[in-house]
Amino acid sequence: MSLSMCSLIIYYVLDLSKDFGELIERIAKQAIAKSAARVALLVAIGMVLFLSLFWLTGRLSILLLPLLIGLGVALWEDSPVLAAAETALILFIGALLGRAYLSLSSFQEIIQALPAHFILNTERYAFEVVGRLAGANPLAAPAKQAAWLLSVGIMLLVGVLISIVISNLKGKGKIGEKIISLALVILISVSFIYSTVSTTGDFRSRLLVEPADEKYDYDHLIYLKTYYLMGQGQGYYPALVDAALKDKRINSLQQWLHGPLFIRQPTVFYIWRMLAPQASYIFYWSLALAVLAVWLLRFGLEKLAGGRIAVISIALLLPYLIIGSTWANILLSDWWASLLVLGAFGLIFRGRYLPAAVLALLAALIRETTALLILSALVGGLIARDRRVIWPFTGAALLFAPLFLIHYSTAYSILAGKVPGAGLPALYSGVHFVALRDAASFLIFPYGYGRIPGLVFLALGLLGAISAPDKVSRTTITMYLSGFMAYMLFMNTSSYWGQKIVMPALIAIPLTLSLFTKRGHTSCPQAGGLSAKGNSAHSDAVGD
Repeated sequence: MSLSMCSLIIYYVLDLSKDFGELIERIAKQAIAKSAARVALLVAIGMVLFLSLFWLTGRLSILLLPLLIGLGVALWEDSPVLAAAETALILFIGALLGRAYLSLSSFQEIIQALPAHFILNTERYAFEVVGRLAGANPLAAPAKQAAWLLSVGIMLLVGVLISIVISNLKGKGKIGEKIISLALVILISVSFIYSTVSTTGDFRSRLLVEPADEKYDYDHLIYLKTYYLMGQGQGYYPALVDAALKDKRINSLQQWLHGPLFIRQPTVFYIWRMLAPQASYIFYWSLALAVLAVWLLRFGLEKLAGGRIAVISIALLLPYLIIGSTWANILLSDWWASLLVLGAFGLIFRGRYLPAAVLALLAALIRETTALLILSALVGGLIARDRRVIWPFTGAALLFAPLFLIHYSTAYSILAGKVPGAGLPALYSGVHFVALRDAASFLIFPYGYGRIPGLVFLALGLLGAISAPDKVSRTTITMYLSGFMAYMLFMNTSSYWGQKIVMPALIAIPLTLSLFTKRGHTSCPQAGGLSAKGNSAHSDAVGD
């Protein structure tokens, strides 16, 4: 009897051990699979950033690229061995792909192969900027095979060393993730300043020359001419009309100004006159505002989604900022409003709603279409029942409405009797998918080099916006993106409007990683999901 009992017990123990062993085996396989997925995700993110920035880092590519990738991998990896391996893999494969597909000799072929809607009149200058940076890049334009191998070797050495050192210090607790993310944003800012300043000498010189009457045929130069005429004592509205009529394309105002809504608000022009005693200063103020937007985004995204995701968002934005700020695009009020919108989003993500409302109001007073941000934030506050959001943005709306009406009535009086029809009816043209497609493609060239439609990035941005962990932030950015997309779909808008929607979409894309985060943690992929020690996610009631 006792022997039978012992046999039975042994049988059940062995059976249980077998089940337990199978369970352990399944867990181990899942852990290995998720670890492989984790590495694949980090390498994929690194490759996207490497290739997007390949041409845009110019002569310093063999230092800036490995520093960005090495620090970025170390931010996500605790193991020095894994960090070194992943960094080397990203840099080496990236260098091979760059040599095969993104060499300087391939540059013109890539440009010529772009879809027709990528080749917009205003983008040819952006391509020139990219070409100059690519021509100075030792990885893209090597003189000899040996020179390319030397450049790759230096890049690998810098990247692997920085990843090992930083991940080792992080693992020992001597350096925190916040410091690493801070260093990365500093490096991104330096890369942005270097790439823009090093390629804009000719452009800054051209800004110092007033466009000659009847010698220009470009909207951007109408705005530059307006700046110069205001410096000669004219008010904004007479200066704009005068500058438009001196464009050799325009014989009557009706050819360019189809109604009051086509006359830009005077805000940014008066800011230029106050802060830019000479026109080249417009470039430097644009540079400063872009850097401020980057830091406000870091300030907000760090609270919303953690320092790791914040760095990815800002790095993903970098190519667009470089291309957008290195040519006459900075003479468009849309550019200045877009940068203020980015800064406002950063403050909203942080829960600093009063200064966010101030920036949103200023953006709307520069370009009235960005008033959608005020409305979106107000709706977000109402849904969250958060008075800290409702009151500032209600105040912004109440200030914007009368100020815009004053501008509109002034513009209307200028065009009265000169331009038949006015306002919204002149803009409406039914469903206009082409306008949305062109806007989504504006300056999106480095992201896929014309092979990925811009609409893909808008769709990914919407997915990221919906994934934002904070209710106010989620509602605000989702409504802003979807609202602008609907507006462009039903209105006959210009392609350069795209910068007001593409840049917010780009910073939102990495928020999709929030779908894999555990509540209270953000976010490198670990077995069982994305998590990170020490980073708390943004709660539905945001505040410091």
